Amino acid sequence: MKYVNLKKWKYSQELEGLLFFAQLVVELLFDYTIDTYKVPAMNSHGLSDELYQTISEVESGATKLAAIKPIKEELCDRLTKDPVAISILGELRNELISCLNRNDTIAQTRVRAELLQNKLGGNEYLAENKRLLKETLADIKQKEKINSITRTLITELINIGYSPEYIYFETIKFFFMAGKYPSVIDNVSLIDDYLEKFSGKKLNLSAVFRASENFNHLKGFAKTTRITIQSDTPSIKFVRKAPKETNFLSENQSLPLYVIVNGIKDCDVFSAREGGDEAIQLLDSFARYHVHRRDFNWSDEAIICGENNHSLGIYDKPVAATLKRPEPDINRLSALTDATFRTVMSKNLKEESMLRIVRAFIRHDMAVKSEAPESQLLELWAAIEVLFTTYASGEEKILQIARSIVPFETMGYAAKVASYLYRAIRNSDKPEALKIVNEMEKGSNEIEKCLALVSIQDNEEKRNKLYEMLGEHVLLINKIFDMKKRISSADSIRSMLIAHEQRVTWQIQRIYRARNLYIHSGKSLPYVKILVENLHSYLDRVLDVLIERIKLTGHLVDIDQICLDVRLGYEAHLQLLEKEKGEVCTQDNYKVLLFGR
Repeated sequence: MKYVNLKKWKYSQELEGLLFFAQLVVELLFDYTIDTYKVPAMNSHGLSDELYQTISEVESGATKLAAIKPIKEELCDRLTKDPVAISILGELRNELISCLNRNDTIAQTRVRAELLQNKLGGNEYLAENKRLLKETLADIKQKEKINSITRTLITELINIGYSPEYIYFETIKFFFMAGKYPSVIDNVSLIDDYLEKFSGKKLNLSAVFRASENFNHLKGFAKTTRITIQSDTPSIKFVRKAPKETNFLSENQSLPLYVIVNGIKDCDVFSAREGGDEAIQLLDSFARYHVHRRDFNWSDEAIICGENNHSLGIYDKPVAATLKRPEPDINRLSALTDATFRTVMSKNLKEESMLRIVRAFIRHDMAVKSEAPESQLLELWAAIEVLFTTYASGEEKILQIARSIVPFETMGYAAKVASYLYRAIRNSDKPEALKIVNEMEKGSNEIEKCLALVSIQDNEEKRNKLYEMLGEHVLLINKIFDMKKRISSADSIRSMLIAHEQRVTWQIQRIYRARNLYIHSGKSLPYVKILVENLHSYLDRVLDVLIERIKLTGHLVDIDQICLDVRLGYEAHLQLLEKEKGEVCTQDNYKVLLFGR
């Protein structure tokens, strides 16, 4: 969770809902937020579009009929919880959910999908999202509703064309950066000014890149496109030329040329830079079909221009989806690599499994090095398929892969969230709050202490003290409060794990559909980067557990044995929670209920 200062806030309790919203948007889009709290790939509007598109693919023979079922399940689940869809659909919502739950023909399902598209499509969903947000922010007791509306809003903005980077930096500037409008945050009505930044209007922009000498050989072809290649410095109008822009336009021996991509229709400058980059990549792809031994290089940075060549600033390439993962201290790299190598190459692992893990590492490496998110997705999925190779007949392959991954994701899920919350408390600049966690008697480490504080009912007084110490960190307080509800008893823990299992299963199937769509039709999706982040997280988790289990074993094992052991452990955990139904977390049982052991 990223810490933000409140220097421009004239804070009062009436602003709690607005502050919660602002902190939430930053968390949803921060590069290193864990996947549980990241912006979701889909909302009700997106799911209705996905259902309709998948039906069309099934009818054309490009996709199997079974692909429709998980989308219908997820859409029904979302329609029961999405305040925006509930508001738009009214009484029609329950009937639509009932229809979608039926085993209808594909033609009947198409009619339902088209109706939902019409109801939620156009600008209707975004407009109602904004209206509901403004209406709800004034009520500080409706944080759960604010959370739901905000998550659907940010997903909608990304899916209509806004880059996550633009939304993130505009949010930081508006709510947390001194010297930027507004000078003071002192009333909830300022949300109107913030939301005006996201009208959905497409801008007419151009992007100026620096490029290598070999682009000279493409000048003739470029004239037939919206790309201009030139050696002369382009005529760009600056309000005030910053040193970074001056340096960009100065003499550059390795990238002496300018490649200008014109007529970019995008919502923001970050999307325009990416659109310009994709246009040059396409040019490069066509050139490389004919020429293999020449390099066509261009800058990561680009000056984005608006009307009449007025500069809107210089923008760098955003952090790749594969790089939004935590990393250890570089000084530990040698020791970590040595430990991993010794484990994978140990006599405790069968050779065939060793080779599969090595191939998964190679695919992982190729994904991290790939530029395009679609290539990253393909490489990460290839690594998954290398690890999970045993399939039974009579069931869809993707369901078997999902069922193999899920236990790795659910095992230690509570500890993963607790670790994130502990780091957030540590980074909150509230040493008194951190002291409350660290002084917990129960727990052999910081994660177990955090879980003890949050889950055990008898610790309510300490939790209330923690909330008081955290003060203006309203989002973090809400996260801890919400986590308490989810892990306070055997029943709530079981519900949390099953819900997480369902979400992961739906997302894995979506990743598989996106992978197939790109392979078979060349089509990409606006939320592909979110899918890459999720898949990367799943793969890393699987590899982490495999390596840990190999290290701890005292006999010869293979990947399939470990996968079976992990799955049986997860099933035993669920059975234990069912057996302990009605039990609340205490100092004696909280670790058993949370970890199944």
